Amino acid sequence: MPFSNSSELSPSFLLAGLPGLEGAHSWLAAALCSAYVLAVLANGAVLLAVRAEPGLHAPMALARGVLFFLPLPLLLLPLPFCGPRRLSHSFCLHQDVMNLACANTTPSVVYGLTAILLVMGLDAVLICLSYLLILRAVLRLADWRERLKVFSTCVAHICVVLAFYVPLIGLSVVHRFGKDLAPLVHIIMGNVYILVPAVLNPIIYGVRTKQIQRTILSLIRITDRAPR
Repeated sequence: MPFSNSSELSPSFLLAGLPGLEGAHSWLAAALCSAYVLAVLANGAVLLAVRAEPGLHAPMALARGVLFFLPLPLLLLPLPFCGPRRLSHSFCLHQDVMNLACANTTPSVVYGLTAILLVMGLDAVLICLSYLLILRAVLRLADWRERLKVFSTCVAHICVVLAFYVPLIGLSVVHRFGKDLAPLVHIIMGNVYILVPAVLNPIIYGVRTKQIQRTILSLIRITDRAPR
């Protein structure tokens, strides 16, 4: 669909498919939709388990990260967009949309970089410091069984962190150094970044956290026993 060269107050964008796999788009769409549904249901089950089990209630830093990144799409609203509006991903990535603007995007660039450094960079530093302190405390335990139990708990947290940061770093590297790569590589890395953490997080927490396992199973039993 061609786009005019004039700017619009409410521009529309063309999301990228999977180039070279046009004949399999129906199957790929079904697979991606299934992954999205699985991610929503699995994360919903974990949230229900956390809500139902008081022992799982703990302070969360989610609101801090959301508040930092919330202004990013708002900074794009006043920008004019000219020429073709074809995105290089199958979803609206902030940097992707920003690069199509025909105006000064310095405020969006500066704020985006600041948000990433404050939220993700600070998180990475704090996570590393936390695990160094945990490792020092674990090594002081005399009983090897207690050490094994603590290490087993930490494995789930480390896997969740890796499931988020590895796709993020991979997508950033592809964007920065992979300008000559095929568009399919960018699209696949973008979908991996969106889907893999969302699908793996509830699986890892459900497998490694016994309280979540017991709560979800108890909720399933209650549903099965409910009168129909």
